[in-house]
Amino acid sequence: MEATRAPSASGQPRAPNPPGRFFGEVSRSASVAGLVLSDVVHLRPRRLPEHAHVAAFYGLAVAGDYREVCRRRELGYGRSTVVYHPPETSHQDEIGPSGVRLFVIELAPAWLERFDALGVGRRALEEPQHLPGGPVHSLALRLYRELYDADACSPLVVEGLMLEMLGETARAGWRRAPQPPAWLGRVRECLEAEPARGWTLASLAPEVGVEPEALSIAFRRFQGETLGEHLRRLRVAQVCERLIADPDAGLADLAAEAGFADQSHLTRVFRRLTGTTPGAFQAAQRRRPAPPARFTNVLEPQSL
Repeated sequence: MEATRAPSASGQPRAPNPPGRFFGEVSRSASVAGLVLSDVVHLRPRRLPEHAHVAAFYGLAVAGDYREVCRRRELGYGRSTVVYHPPETSHQDEIGPSGVRLFVIELAPAWLERFDALGVGRRALEEPQHLPGGPVHSLALRLYRELYDADACSPLVVEGLMLEMLGETARAGWRRAPQPPAWLGRVRECLEAEPARGWTLASLAPEVGVEPEALSIAFRRFQGETLGEHLRRLRVAQVCERLIADPDAGLADLAAEAGFADQSHLTRVFRRLTGTTPGAFQAAQRRRPAPPARFTNVLEPQSL
C-alpha cells in the first residue's frame, strides 16, 4: 500500500524524488549496474520535510549526525549503521548540529525482481531495515570506495557487492522475527560511545544487567556478529570518519585514538572489513572535492 505523503508548499502531495535527487548537495554521483551511488552533503542542521524516493535505497552516514522517522519508527544513524528503505517509503530526516555526509545507494526495480527469480520472495525487503553493524556496513563502505576510486572493473565489483548486500539484508530481515531484548540497544550505545575502550564481556555485561554468557549469545543472534567483530567495525568506521573530515590526519595517531594496538593492526583490520587499506582510503579522500562553504540545496523545501 502506498504511504500518504506530506503536501508540498503548494498543498499538493509531494512527488517522490527520482534517483539522484536530494535535498542536500551532491558531492559526487555515479550510475553503474542499475544503481545510482551518491555522496550527499548537508553542512548545517535542519529538519527536512516528509518525502519519499522512487527507488529502494540504502543510506550510510559516513560522517556527522543524522536521524529519521520512518513508518513511525525513529532510526538513528550510528557510526556503523546502514538503513534500507523500500521504494516510495515516506520518511522525515533531521540533520544534526555538525551536518552530515550521507552515502546513498539507489536501486533500479530489476534488483528487487531478482529475488522473485530466485524464488525466495521479497518479504524481508518490503519493510525498512535498521542494520547496525554486520556485513552490510562493510559492503557499503566498499561501495563508497568504488565511488571515489573507480576503474574499469568497478561495474563488476559494484554488482557483486550489491548482490551480497541484498542477500545479507534479506537474511537480517528473516532473522529478526523474534524481538531482541530491550537491553541490546543499550549495549550498542555503550560500544558506539566509547569504541576505543577495551571492552570485554565481563565489563560490558554489568552495564546492562545481564550475565556475560547471555550477552554473548543474544548479541550474536540479533546482530549477526560477535561483540568483538562489532567493536572492530566501529573502530574502522571512526577512522573513516576522521579521514573524511581530515584527509591529512596521521594514520598512527588515528589508530591509537580508535583503540588499535598500532598502525599495522589498523591496516590489517581495515583491509579485512573494507577491502582496501587506510592509506588507499586516505588517498581517495584527498582526491575528493571539498564541499563548498555555502551552497543552495538541490531541493529547497520552500520551492516545492
